[in-house]
Amino acid sequence: MSSLHPVAQFYCLALVCCLGLSGCESKQQNIAPITENKPAVIQGLRVTNPAFFRDLHARDRVFIAGSDGTIIFSETTNPENISSLSTSAPAASKPTHHNQWQAANTGVNNNILGLTSNQNGTDLIAVGEDGLILHSTDAGNNWQIKASGTQKKLRTIVFDAEHQTWVAGGEEGIVLRSASNNLDKWTAVDTGQHSTLSAIYYLAAKKMLLAIGENGLLMSSTDGGSHWKTIPLPTQAALIQLISITGNNNIGNTAIIACADGSLLRSENDINNWEKITTSSSAYLTGLIYDPVHTTVLALSADGEILLSDDGGKLWAPVADTHEYLTDIALTNNGKKLLVSGAQGVQLQSDNGGRTWSTLPSLTSATIDGLVEISGQQLVAYGEGGLLLQSDDAGSSWSVLKTPITEFVHQLLKGDNDHWLAVGAKGLLISSTNQGQDWQSIASAQQTNDYFLSVVRDKKSAALAIAGPPGTVLVSNDEGKSWRVRLALGDANQGYFHQLLSDDKGTFVAIAGPGKIHFSADAGETWAASAGENSKQLFAGIYDQPGQQFIAVGQQGAIQNSRDGKNWQAINTGITHNMQAIYADKKTLWIGGEQGILLRSDDAGTNWEQIPTNITNTILTISQTRKGTLLATGNNGLILRSDDSGKHWAIIASTINDMLRKPVQDPATGIIYIASRAGTIIYSKDDGKHWRAMEPITQASIKTLAIDTDARMLLGGGERLIRIPLLIP
Repeated sequence: MSSLHPVAQFYCLALVCCLGLSGCESKQQNIAPITENKPAVIQGLRVTNPAFFRDLHARDRVFIAGSDGTIIFSETTNPENISSLSTSAPAASKPTHHNQWQAANTGVNNNILGLTSNQNGTDLIAVGEDGLILHSTDAGNNWQIKASGTQKKLRTIVFDAEHQTWVAGGEEGIVLRSASNNLDKWTAVDTGQHSTLSAIYYLAAKKMLLAIGENGLLMSSTDGGSHWKTIPLPTQAALIQLISITGNNNIGNTAIIACADGSLLRSENDINNWEKITTSSSAYLTGLIYDPVHTTVLALSADGEILLSDDGGKLWAPVADTHEYLTDIALTNNGKKLLVSGAQGVQLQSDNGGRTWSTLPSLTSATIDGLVEISGQQLVAYGEGGLLLQSDDAGSSWSVLKTPITEFVHQLLKGDNDHWLAVGAKGLLISSTNQGQDWQSIASAQQTNDYFLSVVRDKKSAALAIAGPPGTVLVSNDEGKSWRVRLALGDANQGYFHQLLSDDKGTFVAIAGPGKIHFSADAGETWAASAGENSKQLFAGIYDQPGQQFIAVGQQGAIQNSRDGKNWQAINTGITHNMQAIYADKKTLWIGGEQGILLRSDDAGTNWEQIPTNITNTILTISQTRKGTLLATGNNGLILRSDDSGKHWAIIASTINDMLRKPVQDPATGIIYIASRAGTIIYSKDDGKHWRAMEPITQASIKTLAIDTDARMLLGGGERLIRIPLLIP
């Protein structure tokens, strides 16, 4: 949700400051249809699809912050640096223009939960998870970490202009204080309270701080946060947001607090005395605003209600119900119009103080978490998956600046002419034509219950195929621009397709577990179930070019092979542990699995030898470097290495204790990269002998890595899409 520029906190008649607390997790979303015009590119963005949920307007810049240590900014006054954009706005609307957005250098991957500046905008502070405090003195281009002395989550930060102090608060009642002239020193303040703080406000008219939090916690400080007084309240509900109304002769000096149980608290003239106000709602109140032009107060709820009071918060009535989680409310058009945003891309507007509302056409089904005024009539809405929307007419119409990507990405594939494809959960099928900087959804016949796990290209036919549960296969013959459904079993128990294989001669195979292997001998046009034993689930497979055969491995030691993808034979090795990995070089087949089991065959799989590894970790991948070195990776940070064709294997220290994915190698430099389930990426510059962790990028899971040799970029997919420069030798 948005927060006001600090200057506005001192001089506006209505002080509206939004909290750093979310009432419920955002819903999983689909992606808006692809548009013909390319969206804006945020320069320097390392995580392509962070969640955006905080903003700040300081001096001549607007900042939006969110997950993965992301802060982006745009100039508010740069008419020469504006380019034309027209996406999916209504045909009758005027062409949209947008300012250029750039990612700041924060050097962290923590979620940023609070963002503010001092009164003249010369110093910026951001706070977040694990006690994160960031400080910028160069207009937000670069941020430096300040030692906070705590690992507790900091949710809010405020600047006390009267006492020239910064005060942060958050988890378990933590309060930190720093003088403006010594930001290297943050002191913990004992308030005697342990309830989590959701927000701290500076009331300029009273020259005091107010802090709100869980369990009905309200505290005040009149000395810049050094000492705090707890104010008793007639509620134990969590306090969500506070607004202060001054300068209105009819209302007086009034403060209102929204609560988590649908009630509100109201104080008139005396901040130490509060009255509980009940409403028609019992839902979590997510937003609160005062409209000085129409002298109305409005509240939003997690159940989609909009409540209105025209007597300064004494009496409330419902005026709209969207049935969607509402996240933010803002004034625009010089205070004449109100805008509301929420889940499923819902947007509403009112030009009569909120008494009546009209719903705007939705451009996305992603959650919009905040609204921020850029300049004049220009607004930006932001949210999950990197969502950015922009309006140039005070919110009457919107266009997409950045398409949100909220689903898990399972695989990346590079096509021709810098064209990248990514597939994933809930029918995720996206493409990038600018080397992974931005991704757009591809309109096709996939359903939201399709879960794409694999994408593959057949060299002979140039056909592309994607597959996954519940037994769905799509095929493209135009480099992924359009797709056709070629198999739709509709039952994951019949076709939980883990992986697609191709012999590069027109035959596709979909490995199933559970279910039956399916194959196509005509480049994916027609599919049929393969013949063979299918009582055991299969987890991975390859096409062995030297042996001219498909091979798959899986549950309870299952190994199967097939010459044509149609008929499969089981191979008995006597192993009963699950097999997870398979690899073939010019002479040898390798299989790995649970309890560190490693098998090799030098006769195309007829006979197998078990290789001692002296480990109990599960081997998940096996691969080979350019120099012929064999690498096996697995859980608990496992890396095995052999530089003598697999005769001897050494355990290599990986620096992390997490599940490691399949390695990728830069063909130009030989540097090898491996991603982990926890988002860490490690690399080796000496053919896998030694490994180091890269600078932290994200704490989200990264499942797949790929290298764009033309752009010299490392791309990654999983819970986040990442794009970072390749290392130099």
